[in-house]
Amino acid sequence: MLSTRLRHGRPSQSSLLILNLGKVYSTIGSFFGKMENVPFTKRALKTLCGKISSEQADDDVRKTIEVFSEMGAADPEFTYSVQVDDESRIMNLLWKTGKGRAQYHYFGDAITFDTTYRTNVYDMPFGLIVGVNSHFQSVIFAGVLLREEKVENFEWVFREFVKMMSGKKPVTILTDQCRAMEVAIGNVVPATKH
Repeated sequence: MLSTRLRHGRPSQSSLLILNLGKVYSTIGSFFGKMENVPFTKRALKTLCGKISSEQADDDVRKTIEVFSEMGAADPEFTYSVQVDDESRIMNLLWKTGKGRAQYHYFGDAITFDTTYRTNVYDMPFGLIVGVNSHFQSVIFAGVLLREEKVENFEWVFREFVKMMSGKKPVTILTDQCRAMEVAIGNVVPATKH
């Protein structure tokens, strides 16, 4: 899964390496007696860490697709949509379960959509599209990862969400007053109150 490296509110190992690269290099220097004896540069260490991080990211995409395949096997109505950039990197990822779709049918007139600020290892905003059922319990309709919080990213999210929900548009969306989200709502679902 995409979030497997961030556990219990602690940063991932790869982010610790990036944050403490100077300390790591200094520690390596102490093993060699002094910094001048280290057989590689700090830049080479950074390149190696970047390569490892990139390989882990590729593996995470593979693992995510595997998890989504398993979810699809268990839930025939599970759906996801991926938007990629020109280099085939994930820009946006949206998913919903059959249960989320069924609940949206009954409770999707008023939804909330809020993104956390880059709390995962990829520094991608994570968001949930949520509603409230007749027992005043929160129900999750869909989840989303965004590369950036820009108008075009939110437009993609709202277009894909409405498609996943068989064309049913929400009557009201409550958000965190993000200007890009507000513009996207006006462009994609103009009759929806925000």
